[in-house]
Amino acid sequence: CQLWHHRTKIVLWRGDLPARVVFVAEAPGRSENGLGVPFAPAAEAGKVFEAIRLECGVVANYGVTNIVSCPPKAGPHHGQLEKPDPVHAEACRERLMDTLKMMGSPYKVVLMGNTAKTLFPKEGYPCKKVKVVHPSHIAREKVALKWSLDYQRTVETISNFLGED
Repeated sequence: CQLWHHRTKIVLWRGDLPARVVFVAEAPGRSENGLGVPFAPAAEAGKVFEAIRLECGVVANYGVTNIVSCPPKAGPHHGQLEKPDPVHAEACRERLMDTLKMMGSPYKVVLMGNTAKTLFPKEGYPCKKVKVVHPSHIAREKVALKWSLDYQRTVETISNFLGED
């Protein structure tokens, strides 16, 4: 995989061991690449993620990782990072599976965004999954979180999902 050319630090995971629930996004963003942790709380998407996590009552026994560990290159659209593709996901598949196992094989996985949902391994990891809007999408809405319908739906979806057996 050629994504390593675009990284400052490899971004593997953060969280607790074992983890009851793991949040999986697509790839590290610029802030995460610089700090080496997914959803760095200093980044806009990280702030939204933290707000969602806390509002859902997830304060312990959770983990955060990405489908790929290195950021894709900047695309032609105002320097936005490109999304990882299936080739990148396959190159990181073993690392992702090892990370999930290291987290204690969480039974519940929250897939953040369409790319994470599409690229998460379909086989080899038995778990319950739910897909929600990616926090960076919510961060770009530029409205107070309490007024964001995407934020409200995401909190409701995750809370209901975590309340299931």
